[in-house]
Amino acid sequence: MSLAASPHATRPETGADRLLEVIERKREYLKAVFYRSRIPPQDAEDLLQELALAVLLKLSEIEDLEAYVVGTARLLCRVYHKKKRKEEEVCDLHARERSIVYPDRSSEDLQVFLEARRALRYMPRQYRRIVVLRMVGFSSSEVARRTGYSSNSIRKLSERGLALSAWLSRPKASNAAWELRIVGSLGRRAG
Repeated sequence: MSLAASPHATRPETGADRLLEVIERKREYLKAVFYRSRIPPQDAEDLLQELALAVLLKLSEIEDLEAYVVGTARLLCRVYHKKKRKEEEVCDLHARERSIVYPDRSSEDLQVFLEARRALRYMPRQYRRIVVLRMVGFSSSEVARRTGYSSNSIRKLSERGLALSAWLSRPKASNAAWELRIVGSLGRRAG
């Protein structure tokens, strides 16, 4: 009779078995971590699955499995709340955008509005978000909090973005003249 066929044979312990054992041993502590982090129970189950996957992927590199499991659980809680805040900000931004009153088709305001939309199309993404938030009605401090820039930089960045979009959205006929000016100035410096 072979060893594999024996009902009393023990199979070697795998990384997954060690992980399950640690999770079982730390179950109450992990529940407390999720509870203190205000993670809803259904999302806590998802985070526990993400935790198991993250640990299994790095299992060969982990020295202290229990500490790694606890640390990863705490990190996943922070990432969870960061994602939730971002989702709420996006919902808030969409609600503000929907509340914008579009100008009548015959008014001059419509022309200004359409010109601003065209300018935004050419604006680099890093500036576009700041300009849109300012146009929608957020204050400089709110824009700074949402984008991670300092509140003193918001005005400067929105001005740069508008200037850059104006330069990028210029008519194609003026591109050649603009390039000639640049090449001409470079030629003078080199000579």
